[in-house]
Amino acid sequence: MTKSRSKVVEIIARELEVEKEAVSEECFLDTLGVDSPHLLEIALAIEEEFEIEISDTDLIRFHTVSDIITYVNDQEGA
Repeated sequence: MTKSRSKVVEIIARELEVEKEAVSEECFLDTLGVDSPHLLEIALAIEEEFEIEISDTDLIRFHTVSDIITYVNDQEGA
C-alpha cells in the first residue's frame, strides 16, 4: 500500500471511528456509513494532510475509497 493509500485509509477509519482493516479500496463510502457530514470531515482532513484543495464538484464524485485515493494521487502528481 502506498503512503497516500495508507494515509487515506487511516483518515477515513479515524473519522468513522472504525478499524483500518474495515476500510478497503473497494468499499463504497455509503456502505461504510459515510453521510454528507462525514464526507466533509474526511475531505477536510485529507486537504490538511496532503495540502490539497478538494472542490465541491470533485467531492460529490467520491463514491468509493478508491475514488478518494485516485484523486489524492492525481493531485499530488499535478
